[in-house]
Amino acid sequence: MDQGVIENLKRLYRKQLLRHLLLSEDQSVQSVLDFYRKMTLKDCCYMIADSWSSIKQFTLRNSWNNILDHRQLNATPGLSDAGEEMEELLEALKAVSLSGECENADVEIRLACDSDDPGFQILDDDEVVESILNVEDEMDEDLDEDDLIDYVERTYVTGRRGRPPIFPPEVWNVYRATLNDQHRTNNAVEGWHNKFQKLMVVHHPSIWKFIEVLKDEQEDNEQVITQILGGHRQIRPSVPRRYLLSQMRIVEVVRNYATYKANSQMDVYLKAIACHLKYNPPEQDDEEHQDYNRST
Repeated sequence: MDQGVIENLKRLYRKQLLRHLLLSEDQSVQSVLDFYRKMTLKDCCYMIADSWSSIKQFTLRNSWNNILDHRQLNATPGLSDAGEEMEELLEALKAVSLSGECENADVEIRLACDSDDPGFQILDDDEVVESILNVEDEMDEDLDEDDLIDYVERTYVTGRRGRPPIFPPEVWNVYRATLNDQHRTNNAVEGWHNKFQKLMVVHHPSIWKFIEVLKDEQEDNEQVITQILGGHRQIRPSVPRRYLLSQMRIVEVVRNYATYKANSQMDVYLKAIACHLKYNPPEQDDEEHQDYNRST
């Protein structure tokens, strides 16, 4: 099953988020900040459920094209929907006072905001268990999140009595990968697959079409290699600079983990990580680091 359904779900969710923002927005920066501060996990779950219900049948059918050879299924409707989706999001963003000058390029960035998401699993295995247990103690008794906490504990942290969790922390935790500057997700591979599929144009190409596109891709790679060997520095990086900068800041916070823990500031530590998990870093950040690529 390909990632089309997941990508479609994410886009629909972002549309839901914008709609809710429009309902609460009163032409001020503070109202937007208050909107995000007041959002709860329950609100997000409801929006995800609504987004899933909005996924069209042909999107679900086409998602099995990699397994079932349904040649009669045509991906063309999906392409037209992408264009309509772009226009809808553009109109919604323009209605928000802070985004009145948005263009199509901004919408594309918004839709692909997590394509290079550096991930957020940054605690080691023992600290994950400790943090989850601490969160449970801090939860408001009046909130309805007990079931969610129990599920996370059973499935990802401690498991049940006599039974280990289905996905223990050592399976999904990437704390060491963060410190070692290693890949924590397969986003790079998925990004290449997405690019290659766009170059291919069709879902069921012939072997000759596949070889032709593969040769073109290799030719592009060899040109980049030649440019690097020739000392060229104006080469477009494989990962946008804003994501590289966010990743650098996350690594810096993780390296100071011992200090946060010694000062009993785990909540501050997690908030510091969350501050850099953003899709559109402030413009001043880019200005401060505009020579980053050249210096590296």
